[in-house]
Amino acid sequence: MKLISLTQGKFAQVDDDMFEYLNQWKWHLARGRTTNYAEMNQWYNKKTTHSHMHHVIVGFPLNNGVVDHLDGNGLNNQRDNLRVVTNRKNLQNQSIHRNGRLVGCSMLKKKYKDKVYTYFIAHIWLNGAPKYLGSFKTEQEAHDRYLQEIQIGGTSTPVV
Repeated sequence: MKLISLTQGKFAQVDDDMFEYLNQWKWHLARGRTTNYAEMNQWYNKKTTHSHMHHVIVGFPLNNGVVDHLDGNGLNNQRDNLRVVTNRKNLQNQSIHRNGRLVGCSMLKKKYKDKVYTYFIAHIWLNGAPKYLGSFKTEQEAHDRYLQEIQIGGTSTPVV
């Protein structure tokens, strides 16, 4: 692993064999909505265009795919950290799903007679509409029910 210098004192991690190829351009820090990325500016067809480092490495995915950073760090552009996935799987790999909250679950707290009850709701979106899958005592039970519904529906298991 080697580091490519960016602006603002940041660095992008790349594989050793890609270092020379990628280091021929000037890269800068691009702040995304949820993470930072390495980006370069190019002059193309009388216009300035922007290219992310992960797209230079992997390419632009077909069929509405996106490049996902497995560890959530947009500056870690090593091949074993990049994968092409659907937008749904990319959203499921956001930090809220890696830091303990499980996919397909919501925690609810209800107060009844000066006592607070906590439970978890399992839910899924099918054809643009939410589907209630039940309430459970633990987050893991709700998540398991969500995964069961995913497998019944025939779609692939999400990244958690």
